[in-house]
Parts: sequence; structure tokens; C-alpha cells
Amino acid sequence: MDSCIITYKHEELITKWIEKLEITDQISASYEFKLLARERDSFIFSFKDKNDVNNHILSRVKNEQRATYNCSSCGPAFGYSDLIISPFYGNKCIMSDYEKPIRETGDKFRVEICEIFLIAKN
Repeated sequence: MDSCIITYKHEELITKWIEKLEITDQISASYEFKLLARERDSFIFSFKDKNDVNNHILSRVKNEQRATYNCSSCGPAFGYSDLIISPFYGNKCIMSDYEKPIRETGDKFRVEICEIFLIAKN
């Protein structure tokens, strides 16, 4: 996988989220992770520590019509304000169309790397 952010362990955990498995369950299907510029999905997530896959926040979409938000002045946008990457207005994470916030604060933040994947079942 071509990622600077997630490892094989993260990929395994995300696959379990897709399959709605528990952490201790065995994975029954394989998926291919393809890095994209933008794609619709049904959940967003964050990892607090790159080396600890258990220290994460998973937030599933509540309003599928606004899973992604397209705007000419921002980059990737998920929900109306759940995760917005914008060089014009600033980056923000304020819960609106997903189950829970993926950051502990609604303050603007700096993005070092942003990766978006298309995950297809093999």
C-alpha cells in the first residue's frame, strides 16, 4: 500500500470496521486499498498515534447525502463540517453529518498529510 500515514496494522483494523467485525475476529475477505484524491465513503477516522492502532476515533456517516461535500474553495470535505481541508477558510473538524467528531477540539488545525483511499473488495 502506498501510504505515509497508515501501516498494514491500520489496514487490518479498517478492514474489520468495513466487515463490522470485533477487534479479535478473523478477517474473512480481502480488500485492496487504492490511494485517491477524493472518493465517497461511509466513514471517517483519525489515529492519535501512528504506532498505536487501538488509539483511534471511528465516525460513521449519519447523513449519506452529505457524506462528502464538494466546494470550489476547499479540498477534501466530509459532511458539512466534519472534516474540511481548505486553504482559504482553514481546516476544521466540527461534528455535523457523522456520528462523532474525529478531533477533540473544533479549533482550526494544520494538515501535514491527507490521504484518501478507495477500498475495493477482492
